[in-house]
Amino acid sequence: MTHKNQQEEEDLSSFLVERFHVDLDQGTLWVDDHRMLLLQADWFSDIHKQIIALAGVEQARKTITQLGYSAGVRDANLAKKIYRNKPLSEIMLSGLQFHAFQGLTVVESVASDFTLDPQKFYIEAFWKNSIEVQTQETQAEKKQPSCWMAVGYSSGFLSTCADNEIIVREVECISMGCSSCRCIARFAENWENITEDRKYIPTLNAPEQTDNKIEITHSNNLQPALHPEAKPHNKEPVEQEVPINTPTVLGNSPTFKAVLHQIECVADTMTPIFLLGESGVGKSLLAQKVHLESPRAHAPFVTVNCATIPEALFEAELFGVRKGAFTGADASRAGRFEEAQGGTLFLDEIDTLSLASQAKLLRVIQTGAFERLGGAKTQQADIRLIAATNKDLAAAIEAGEFRKDLFFRINIFPVSIPPLRDRIDDLPLLIENILNRFSQKHGRAISGWTAEAYRAMLLHPWPGNIRELENVIERAVILGKNHELLNLYHLVFGHDRPTNTHHLWLNSEGQLISDNNPLNDDNTLEKPWVKEALGDSSQTLPDLERTLVLAAINSCEGNVAKAAKRLGVTRSQLDYRLKKWRKDDKQ
Repeated sequence: MTHKNQQEEEDLSSFLVERFHVDLDQGTLWVDDHRMLLLQADWFSDIHKQIIALAGVEQARKTITQLGYSAGVRDANLAKKIYRNKPLSEIMLSGLQFHAFQGLTVVESVASDFTLDPQKFYIEAFWKNSIEVQTQETQAEKKQPSCWMAVGYSSGFLSTCADNEIIVREVECISMGCSSCRCIARFAENWENITEDRKYIPTLNAPEQTDNKIEITHSNNLQPALHPEAKPHNKEPVEQEVPINTPTVLGNSPTFKAVLHQIECVADTMTPIFLLGESGVGKSLLAQKVHLESPRAHAPFVTVNCATIPEALFEAELFGVRKGAFTGADASRAGRFEEAQGGTLFLDEIDTLSLASQAKLLRVIQTGAFERLGGAKTQQADIRLIAATNKDLAAAIEAGEFRKDLFFRINIFPVSIPPLRDRIDDLPLLIENILNRFSQKHGRAISGWTAEAYRAMLLHPWPGNIRELENVIERAVILGKNHELLNLYHLVFGHDRPTNTHHLWLNSEGQLISDNNPLNDDNTLEKPWVKEALGDSSQTLPDLERTLVLAAINSCEGNVAKAAKRLGVTRSQLDYRLKKWRKDDKQ
């Protein structure tokens, strides 16, 4: 491997580990916006053995290879997104890092030509410390290679990057008695006798059905836009997803899925719905979702923000006006109830209505009848009512600010929408969707986020919920430039800062560090005593430790136990150091 390739690998590896984090509170591991799992190697070995026992060696090889292929497709799409501004050769090279990062094997490239010319493309590499070799060491028959998942993974990763079919073969394997596991990658058309490969590796962008019904495809939700350097080869262009232009309901967290389940159950009925939740959680979007999934989807969806209606205009706004009803009423005008006839009426912030307005609304809800202001003709309201509030109406009723009878009329099917801080699992999905939407809106070709910026968004408590998230990302997009990563300085948060101390991250050396770890404190160098200590070039770390310990003991008037407590160590740890220093002084 050349020095250049080695440096590229190190850069890609560093960039990848920076995007890994662990949320202990939620029990989740992430690489960028992809959730990961940390599993025991013995568990992986057990899975192998179970599949072989149930399906036989041949079917097990087919199944595991195709599962590896599917994983390679997904990781390649993630690599295309993370490294979207890098040359295609580097994106393909990142597959080595993904492989090692997940503990499958270390890939040592010995020869490579990443050109997309099928006649020249060639990769040869060793798989070192393969988990699959260790898994199948006890297998009786050793006549075939055993790195099935690695073959599938590499084929899926490279094929997706190149948007052309690349097949990886394991030509030597330790399980066959060879000294190493060696693989070669070529375009499918340059391999002879690929019938054997076809038994295990799916064809690019075509479903491959196994006997046990496992289907591997390059579906639209996995296939992003083609990299600029990639050129389709003898295949029809893949239809791309339509870019997102408008907000949409997104969420996979358990708490939000429960909300979506409730919406799904009630949407096709006529039952009034009462949406509860903090400001900015998406009550308006969920109201629209109910309407679009109801039998009234073809009819109007009318939104009324009750907080913006003056009490004197309440009747005119909701029920309409007859010409001449009051000075200035030069023409008859329909109200919101008439506009929503046959459809859905969404009353947002219903808690802001005065008691008098609540009484008038209650009458219409109870009887279904209303008249235009100044009119005598009674009309029937054919509407589906959805109300929403961000207040505690029980407390409002107790304080005499909200009518109990109106509450019971609208509270038939309440749906509580969780705040964003309680659905952290959804943040990666929301961040990606909102970034794409505002990048398109403002004509910015934003490449993504730096690890620091992404980390800050995951740690922010988001008191303003999704509305605040949208505002922060839109400002960042406006401040950003084409083809650059949005950094921490592009983000403008409110006064609330991150408080979660249970997030862990990988540093550049692959070690897990905590956000509250003093070793991760960006302000350490600004502390005066640190500047003074570093300014004395004669002071070593042992010298600084000894000075600090002795100073602590002196400040505690010789009380070693008290000094140990102040330094955050045990008494025995401090005694050990004191004895060692006395011994060193005597020598």
